[in-house]
Amino acid sequence: MDIFVEWAKAAPLLIAVGSLVTATMSYFSFRHIRRTSVRDTTVGLIMKMSSDAYVCAMMDRFRCLRLEFSKTGNTNPDFDDVIKTVFVWSGKQYDPTRVIRDMFNFYESISLGIQEGWIDEKIFKSYWRSSYIFDFKDFENYVSSFRVNHDGAENAFRDFEALVRKWDA
Repeated sequence: MDIFVEWAKAAPLLIAVGSLVTATMSYFSFRHIRRTSVRDTTVGLIMKMSSDAYVCAMMDRFRCLRLEFSKTGNTNPDFDDVIKTVFVWSGKQYDPTRVIRDMFNFYESISLGIQEGWIDEKIFKSYWRSSYIFDFKDFENYVSSFRVNHDGAENAFRDFEALVRKWDA
């Protein structure tokens, strides 16, 4: 009978230890599931970026626009250079500022996803690093002059730029 009294005295401690062990296991399980989910989401995003018709067309337009500037020797145009450019892609005229903004807004959303932990930075970086860096650097003058020439745009593409600087270090 005395043994039951001793166990009864230890019950609160045993319950606390059991609860701590259960909470710890739950936490590590949650982290593992979340990490797996973020990795799956990242790989799915990369696959979609490589196959989605809208995204592929946006990227193709951007690459062709960059090539147009490269042909003229202007490898880092500013806003004025871009706005004066007549850009035709697949037989249709496009606003070159819109082409750049579409691409950079896309990159900005990816940067925010990485910053918030929704996208796995290591996986995305291993797949997309060079494009991210080259695309920003090739239009760095455009970004700088866009920020100056547009009211309220002083923070345009800041998260994209921050990720480029981090990955280029």
